[in-house]
Amino acid sequence: MRCRVRSRRVALLGVSLLALAGAPAAAQELLRLPFADEVGPALSLGGSLRSASSPYRHEDPVLDLVPLFLAETRWFFAHGNEAGLHLRRGPRWRFDLLARYRFDGLEPDRSRPELGRLRERKHSLDAGIAAEYRADWGELRAVLLTDTLSRHRGQELELSYRRRWQFGDWQWLPYLSLSYQDRDLVGHYFGVEPEESVPGLAVYRPGGSVNLTLGLNTGYRLTPTIVLHANAAVR
Repeated sequence: MRCRVRSRRVALLGVSLLALAGAPAAAQELLRLPFADEVGPALSLGGSLRSASSPYRHEDPVLDLVPLFLAETRWFFAHGNEAGLHLRRGPRWRFDLLARYRFDGLEPDRSRPELGRLRERKHSLDAGIAAEYRADWGELRAVLLTDTLSRHRGQELELSYRRRWQFGDWQWLPYLSLSYQDRDLVGHYFGVEPEESVPGLAVYRPGGSVNLTLGLNTGYRLTPTIVLHANAAVR
């Protein structure tokens, strides 16, 4: 007997809020979506309004619309701003190759004298490996990433724990995430080189950075094909 898994396209609509203090402007767990494992191979599209306090002093808060893609097959997946290939996808262990869009970046306001000599810091595309273990008590995930566009030339290690709760059409995913970013990554986005320094903006060469994030991702299945989500985190 053959069992056929039916898949459907789902519209994803929601908002993501991140409160930061001197940290990068995007945390990956914040963009992970409830019901991700229930979509199947049909590609689902949607968007999320992302708001975050800027890690740069005197910069306005970030407010933008993030396109979301969601698909889950035996070999391929797309979750929010990352996509990749499943090396192994079992009920407990999962191993993936993935690529992830990095939102960190800076477009200096040239009208401000203290920022006039700063170079633009562009977004990048990171790639790496991920390992995940799932049990009744929650899910553990480790991700190692490196820059593929030679922009920040750094690496990041991310460890996270999350727990799923289902209440009817609601799904709740509280999580705790710990990440380490090396000095190349942090220095590119937050350092100040001697040629960029002006009065009021001193040379700054930071080392590696450790960030702890606490968050809650929620989803509500409005209809079989429409999912609303609201995610929030503080770092």
